[in-house]
Amino acid sequence: MKFMKILAIVLFCSFLGFSLESGVLNGKMPVVKGKAPVHTTKYFVVHGDIVNGKVVVNAPISSKNPIIVLLGEKADSVYMDSVYKLMARGFHTPELENMEVPGMGTRVDGKNLTTGYHTFVFNVKSAKRSAVDVVISEPDSPIALKVVAEPLSVRVGDTVTIKADLGDNVSSIKTMVKAVIKGGEIVYLKDDGEYPDEVKGDGIFTASIIADTDEPFKPEMVKVEAIGVTKDGTPFMRDATASFMVTNPTTFIDGGVVEQGGSIVVPLAAAQGKYRVEIIFGNEDRALAYVRDDVELNGNSKNVVLPRPVEAFAANRAIVRVLNMETLGVEAEEEIFVHQFKDFDEDRFLLKQKRMQKPILPKSKIDAAKKYGDNPSNSEIK
Repeated sequence: MKFMKILAIVLFCSFLGFSLESGVLNGKMPVVKGKAPVHTTKYFVVHGDIVNGKVVVNAPISSKNPIIVLLGEKADSVYMDSVYKLMARGFHTPELENMEVPGMGTRVDGKNLTTGYHTFVFNVKSAKRSAVDVVISEPDSPIALKVVAEPLSVRVGDTVTIKADLGDNVSSIKTMVKAVIKGGEIVYLKDDGEYPDEVKGDGIFTASIIADTDEPFKPEMVKVEAIGVTKDGTPFMRDATASFMVTNPTTFIDGGVVEQGGSIVVPLAAAQGKYRVEIIFGNEDRALAYVRDDVELNGNSKNVVLPRPVEAFAANRAIVRVLNMETLGVEAEEEIFVHQFKDFDEDRFLLKQKRMQKPILPKSKIDAAKKYGDNPSNSEIK
């Protein structure tokens, strides 16, 4: 059969001592450039200056029981709308400083507040700062901000799409969503149905940016801020962050990746450095096997030839990646379709592999006695 010829090629390559690594995979097939995580929040941050021993902030409240935290200062008292005194207590959590957040401050647990804009006054007579941040968390609010920047891994010049999902209960016309990217540049997200936004008025605001960096490999952070009202007129604010990785590639796949017999040929452009070429084989959402090899380029181009593992004979597609071993950035990534060997019995092959790795033992002592007699230790397991 044809796949037996391919198997012979793979074994021959191994016999020659190629520095290859391959193995079996068991899980979902990855996606090109990586699936980006979604960040969900129900909080926002307002900035306040300390003037004459007081911090005054005006903030929209969209739930009855918000948690209000003044960071970096302990307040002597807290009032809402200059009339209602709120119960406040100081806290000291040094671990927060590891996350670049002040390790002390004042917490207020709001109880049965009315929704809408309110003015909060923090009396801080012995303040050591000139300004502070006030974080307002609303865990029981129906309004959540879900932010994603995709794809997760990009190269310089690629497009990154930023999406902010506020749900279909917000007023798209009366809501403003902006993203603050590196250097303080501001990009406004729209829910107007025009590219890159998909559906007008669905509460998902969208914008796109072009990835750029002067460094070989750098994570980029995006801060998304939303302010607006729901369809019933309740005001709200939300903040969230998302990130993506940008690679400034030094090499690339020069031409198409091709399948030749039992191997995959990856043509790398001329470059300087150490790289890893990795191929993941699979079917639809299931990953079957991988093969990888490390190469070094000294200003030259190179065709990297990777034999297809036997475990990947049932695959119909593959993801090819080129990683920079110094920066660990993904220099290039491409998905290809590969020939699927219809006459290859994958289940039978995997079962045979499993049996080769672990001897089949008798199911019981009675079966062992029948097979090996009274002294099984002197018998070989076959």
